[in-house]
Amino acid sequence: MKPGNANVLTDLEIMYRRSGQPDKAIIIFDKAITADSKNENSRLNKGTVQMHDLNDRNGALRTWEDLLEANPLAMASKNQSIAQMLKHYKEGHDKDVSN
Repeated sequence: MKPGNANVLTDLEIMYRRSGQPDKAIIIFDKAITADSKNENSRLNKGTVQMHDLNDRNGALRTWEDLLEANPLAMASKNQSIAQMLKHYKEGHDKDVSN
């Protein structure tokens, strides 16, 4: 294992998230991004932890915007681009509108 390998760090951060330690995951995400600024998976997952685990909507949007700036064609999944995902969140489609 290479120290500072962004792919290995990304796997580690996912394990921290799964074990209920999102704050530790964010620290490792940042290390992975520093190790490889082009590692899209780290940025995508960091935004996911910010949005869903830390309720840091603005932080997540900034993280995904940084990813989009680095690669305008970045994909969130096979069927959705980062640009589409950002649009979804910015338009508030994820918010509960029922009262």
